[in-house]
Amino acid sequence: LRGKQFELAAIRDLAKADTLRSDKVFPIIEPVRANLSTLQRTLEVLESKGISSGFIVNPRVGELVQEDQTLSTLYQEHFAASDPVIHPVLVVGGSTNADDIESYRYSVSSEDSRPLYFLHDSAVEDAQALSKLVSLSAQNSQVVHLFEDEKTSTSDSRKCSKDQWMLV
Repeated sequence: LRGKQFELAAIRDLAKADTLRSDKVFPIIEPVRANLSTLQRTLEVLESKGISSGFIVNPRVGELVQEDQTLSTLYQEHFAASDPVIHPVLVVGGSTNADDIESYRYSVSSEDSRPLYFLHDSAVEDAQALSKLVSLSAQNSQVVHLFEDEKTSTSDSRKCSKDQWMLV
């Protein structure tokens, strides 16, 4: 979901009404506004209701496109110390490099104690980045690969364990 005002309000309302079930839905929010108060409030409601969800730390659209640290800081300051219910998600694709993946990994958990979520929007072209993804998947059973389309899933998913990926 795009992290616009009405989408975030809808998610909050569903969570507060206990109609958004964590065992059925895993919302992934892509922040688009630089003002993060509504996003933070929404994630706090989801967390308080125990609804696992994710937010993209490297958005592809909106005011935060080049602001990777802003969203990582939000995660570190408000959600990293609690039970892993709110998960940062890294979009990976053609322009992703190994440093992007390593930076994301350490911003989430340097001890591999938390799940890592990778949303593939296109095939990862950089050989070192792809190698890093495969290595992380082999080392950490909590790595989850999400694929936006079948074309991307067929090119990258073959390199991951079948129980670590899904088509969204």
